[in-house]
Amino acid sequence: MVVVNSLYVLIISLWGFTGAEWVYVGNQIVYQEPMIKQECEVMADNWSKYELNEFYRMSIECHEKD
Repeated sequence: MVVVNSLYVLIISLWGFTGAEWVYVGNQIVYQEPMIKQECEVMADNWSKYELNEFYRMSIECHEKD
């Protein structure tokens, strides 16, 4: 039996480089179906990223649902 204490959502966010640091630019996509952390991590690992612009990057992360 698996006891679920926390549920997570998958978030894909866009970040920009200011020349000194990476900052969140305010755009994100949220997969709103809550899941356990292990499921979320598997889903996050199933993406391929192709980042050709040195000033922008995408972050794919699992965040605990409030």
